[in-house]
Amino acid sequence: ATARSRPEIVCWKREREWVVGLEIPDDITRNSNVTLIQADTLLSEDKRGSGLWPLAQLDTGVSFRIRDDSGDCAIDIQLGHDEHLLFKLSGREDMGRRVKQISSGCYLAVVPEKWQRDKEKAGTAPITPEPVRQDGYQAYIFYIDDPSNVIAFRDEHNQSIVIGSRGPQFHLVGHEIHEERERYGPLFGGPLPRLRLENGQWSDVATIVVGEERGGEQRW
Repeated sequence: ATARSRPEIVCWKREREWVVGLEIPDDITRNSNVTLIQADTLLSEDKRGSGLWPLAQLDTGVSFRIRDDSGDCAIDIQLGHDEHLLFKLSGREDMGRRVKQISSGCYLAVVPEKWQRDKEKAGTAPITPEPVRQDGYQAYIFYIDDPSNVIAFRDEHNQSIVIGSRGPQFHLVGHEIHEERERYGPLFGGPLPRLRLENGQWSDVATIVVGEERGGEQRW
């Protein structure tokens, strides 16, 4: 597998609960036999067959093994040592990709079920906590639209924990259709919008990923 086709840690909503797992790109599974093992547990692909593989637990790494005509390859995917996972949600807010920094947009924080949103730092929750398929966790949604916004919780010892450092701010600039912003987020018409960077330098940006959203499964 190349750097561009590595599995990603993602989340998706299914039957009113959030699932955390790995998304395996088509160019890997098309001509390869794939095996995912987590803590001696053999993982299975989501029943929809969409390239999504739910994790058995959220505190243990995954051994990702590929077998094809060129031989065998193994990749260890670490979840990290934090007790939480942070995801940037897509436009329809039912799928997200793991991130470590926040900028603007909609985020999903998967945290231990004993944690509570820190209302003093993060404000009142717009949506009540939602269930997570993996036991012992719950999911909170945060809308970040101002530099002062933070994602913060109180753990079981009442200690405040701020999740996600603030990274560079990227904004699209162009002819925005304001009438639809509340329903769909920023939409643009006419010429393609330009990408503006704040709180950072373009020389520090290594990669820009652009996704195309469409209907059906695997719509990104």
